[in-house]
Amino acid sequence: MNSYTSYIVMIILVIWLTAREKAVRPSRMWIVPILWSYMVISGIRWQSVDAAQLTMFAVCLLLGLATGVFRGKMEKMRSGSNGQITVQGSIASIALFVVVLGLRMLAEYWGQTHSFFNIANALLFIPLGSVCARSYVIYQRYQAMSSPSRGRSM
Repeated sequence: MNSYTSYIVMIILVIWLTAREKAVRPSRMWIVPILWSYMVISGIRWQSVDAAQLTMFAVCLLLGLATGVFRGKMEKMRSGSNGQITVQGSIASIALFVVVLGLRMLAEYWGQTHSFFNIANALLFIPLGSVCARSYVIYQRYQAMSSPSRGRSM
């Protein structure tokens, strides 16, 4: 499976998981971040990474974390009549994720003939940070909604 196929599969998976309303299951919400982490870590040639690239990785990871917090706060969460808490992604959060990943794929394409290859590797960390931070924000909101001392709506 080449890298474009894995990106397309991951985009479809993220859109499918984010777009539909589903019950929040804290034990399963870390599957996609783990898959993204594996894809990012295995997709980089770590032998040729220098300090400047590590700095770019860190900056992109921070950008991704900020994007993920924003996406997580845009999610629609509600408590059903049976007490089950559900979450549904907003169209804006899905579009933001796809645009960021599309920019990364475009930079990787240009990187085959230009000096964008290092930037393409760094851009991998934006969706990684976004997916991880979104999961964390949803988990925090779930905890707040499920605790008996707090209100039931967010």
